[in-house]
Amino acid sequence: MQSSAFQFKTPVMRKAVFQVNEGFQNEDGGIEMPASISTRRCVDDDASTAYVEIEVLVGEKTKKYPFYAAVSYGADFRWKPGTFDGERLERLLSQNAPALLLGYVRVAIATLTNFSPYPSYNLPFVDLTKEMQQNS
Repeated sequence: MQSSAFQFKTPVMRKAVFQVNEGFQNEDGGIEMPASISTRRCVDDDASTAYVEIEVLVGEKTKKYPFYAAVSYGADFRWKPGTFDGERLERLLSQNAPALLLGYVRVAIATLTNFSPYPSYNLPFVDLTKEMQQNS
């Protein structure tokens, strides 16, 4: 198996906030949880490296939702110089890198909510091609 020319160092959790909303009451049994995703990155083209961070917010700090969670992960990415054209590198950094980090965030949110009075929350899969275009 050949290694990819696009590599990353082990992602690191940068933020984990979890708060149960004490006044929450669920009369109808269904819960729609709002979620938002944002990314930031710092690219050093000369060194062929970039730092990418993703933050996911779930719920709100109101009685309307059972909890609020905010989790972010970041990682250093590197690539072999001259391997990717500008468009391909842009896709790797704006879609592939956040998708990889989202897997770590998903596990963290499920773990945090598992220790709450509510069932474990599994963050749904997201089409980052559309999500990141909206955040641009």
